[in-house]
Amino acid sequence: DPENLAARIRLLSYYTQYTIHPELRSAHLSWLIEHHPDSDVFQLGGVATGIVPDYSSVNSPAIERARALWLQQTERYPANPMVLANAATVLGGRDAPITLDLVRRTRAAEPGNPEWVDWLSAIYASAVRSSFAGGRPTVRTGSGKSAHVGFYLPLIESRLLKSELEASSDAALVGGTAEELLRETALLKNSQFSNGSEIQASEAFGKQMLLRAQELDPQNPRWKTVKP
Repeated sequence: DPENLAARIRLLSYYTQYTIHPELRSAHLSWLIEHHPDSDVFQLGGVATGIVPDYSSVNSPAIERARALWLQQTERYPANPMVLANAATVLGGRDAPITLDLVRRTRAAEPGNPEWVDWLSAIYASAVRSSFAGGRPTVRTGSGKSAHVGFYLPLIESRLLKSELEASSDAALVGGTAEELLRETALLKNSQFSNGSEIQASEAFGKQMLLRAQELDPQNPRWKTVKP
């Protein structure tokens, strides 16, 4: 039964774990992407449904085929938030600029879903911290999908996102990014491995963005519950 998804996913897990029959793994994965790109299983972000065929992380035609299939599906279903979110989850940090675009499109397709704005906010928070660190922050606590996929943009793009946020009138994004920054910096303040100056700058920026969110949306109780 081709539609027995539980069996297909179990086979994917088996072939991935034991790194045997990569051609069968690729066939099952390709079928799943082509026929059920909106499946919840992709939201787990596990290696079994990832595009890397085994634990070696070596590039191969199978990786490029799976990547191409996901990009095709995002064009085939441009307004389906689950297809877009699944593609973003699977592509993750390997295609950070493309993933950022997919997360933006996911939110645009379903603007009322707080999960998508929180995901986007975590990406912006990572960009802010990278901007102050002059590259990847030395330590991250991370949360949500962006942490799971090890999401980092190139420094120049991180700085552009920071500037974009400063000029944004999107209260949900501004406030969500502020929350993420304040949460992370509070946890990392006393870490001996973190960059103290970056943490201070990111915390100050988070407070600034929180005040801006309150100005943009003063009736929203969410921004009043976050203490800068």
